[in-house]
Amino acid sequence: HWGKVPALAVKPMAVDNWIKTLPLSASSKGRARRLLKQLIDRAMYWELIPTVTNPVKLVKVRGVTKRVKRIELLTPEQATMLISNLDKPYSLVILISACLGLRIEETSALQWDDFDFKVRTVEIQRAWTHGEVGTVKTPASEARLPLPEDVVDAVLEYQMWPQRKPSKWLFPSARKSDAKPRWMGIMMQDHIAPVVKKLGLPHIGYHTFRHSFRSWLGSGDAKLSEQKDMMRQSSVAMTMTYGGTQVETMRPHVNKVAALLRLPHPARP
Repeated sequence: HWGKVPALAVKPMAVDNWIKTLPLSASSKGRARRLLKQLIDRAMYWELIPTVTNPVKLVKVRGVTKRVKRIELLTPEQATMLISNLDKPYSLVILISACLGLRIEETSALQWDDFDFKVRTVEIQRAWTHGEVGTVKTPASEARLPLPEDVVDAVLEYQMWPQRKPSKWLFPSARKSDAKPRWMGIMMQDHIAPVVKKLGLPHIGYHTFRHSFRSWLGSGDAKLSEQKDMMRQSSVAMTMTYGGTQVETMRPHVNKVAALLRLPHPARP
C-alpha cells in the first residue's frame, strides 16, 4: 500500500484510515502501525529524510493489548487422552509441549545433542521460526530444564523408532532432501487437529499447552518464582498472564466462600 508513497508524504489520517481497512486483529494492526513507524524512523536516522515528528506517532490503535480469543485450557486428563491417541512423532511433540511448557518454535528446534539422558535434562537454546533457525525469544528463555522420566523414556523409544529419519534434529523435515526442522503448523493442521476434533476436545493450538502447563503449575506446590523459572520468563508479572484456573479447581474454593456467607434458612413447611 505504501510502496510508492514518499516517506514525507505519509500523513496521520491516511495511515489511520488504512489501518481501519485491514482485515486483522487489533494486535496485528498495532504491529502494522509499529512497522510503518519504524521504517520512517530509520529513514530519518539514515538521513534519507529530514528529522521531523514521525506522523505515524500520532496514530493510535485501540484494543492492541486486548485478547481477542479466550484462553483454552486442557485438563491433564484431556492432554493424556490426546497424547494416547496420536501416532509418532506427533504424540512426542505434544508430550514435550505439555510436560515442559515449551514454545512450539523451541520444540521444533530441539536437537539430539540438547538432551543429557544421564542426568535427565534438556537445553533450550534456539528457535525455528519463519524458515530460519535463530535465538530464543528472550535471554530468560535459554535454560536447562529437568526431564520427567516419562519424557526420557518416550524420547529414547522414539530414537529407536524404525521410521525416524536420521538427523541431528529431533523432529526433522519429512522431505528427504530437506535438512531443516519440521514445519509444526502443517503437523497441527493435518495430524493433530483432526484427532482433537475426533476426541471432542476444545479447539486448541500449540500455545494451549504452554498456558495449560502454567495452569497445572499454579494448582500445585510450585512457588511463583519457580513457576517463572520453569516458564523461562523474565518476570513473575509476565508469568501471571499465562494460564488460569480450571473450573473444577476453583469449585472447592468457591464453596468454602459460600459456606462462610451462608445464612440460616427459614424453616420449611
